[in-house]
Amino acid sequence: MGAPPPTTPTSPGTTPGAATAPKTQQSYAVKLRQMAERVSTLKELVSQTKIRLNLLKESVLGQTTAASELVIIQDNRMGSSFRLLAYRYLLDGKQLEAKSDLSGKASEKGTRSIYAGPALDGVHILTVEYVYRGHGFGVFSYLRGYRYRIRSSYRFKVTVGTGTTVRVIPFERGSAFTPLKQRLSVKYEKKTSTLSLKRDKKGRVKAAGSKK
Repeated sequence: MGAPPPTTPTSPGTTPGAATAPKTQQSYAVKLRQMAERVSTLKELVSQTKIRLNLLKESVLGQTTAASELVIIQDNRMGSSFRLLAYRYLLDGKQLEAKSDLSGKASEKGTRSIYAGPALDGVHILTVEYVYRGHGFGVFSYLRGYRYRIRSSYRFKVTVGTGTTVRVIPFERGSAFTPLKQRLSVKYEKKTSTLSLKRDKKGRVKAAGSKK
């Protein structure tokens, strides 16, 4: 009879394979994390694809075929501690209007039309960006050297046969004891009205104005 095969020594109180269990659990956790990251990436790609499809649809059909109207208004109600220097508006990632090198005078307050025209039905995302500088006199004149940036987004829905007005309102919140950078804020007001619709010579539906 031959000699028995050699055996691998093990630590007292352990069994073969027990040491690999933590490694297996760690590998499983890594795979789960990788799957979660892939799902998040896919969601972002789907969202971007929807926006591109809407832009493509708008390009192919033309804005004149839209049976809805959209109005975007800037209503600058920021307090006397700030002056507007620049702004930018984007709808579904497409720039509507941008302006920079503003004088920063108080005349920049009040309302301004950013967009007024046809719109495709569905959900839209309006993104706004503002640049303000601090404003003060006397011992507070140093505030003029500070710059503050705001970026905000607003999701809203447009339906066929309606006129939608979105009012974007930058304003100063808080009190005199609130730090300046925490006072800058943006809010939105949305109003809808019913439009009367008509068809053009090609049978396409067009908005003919608000019903009285």
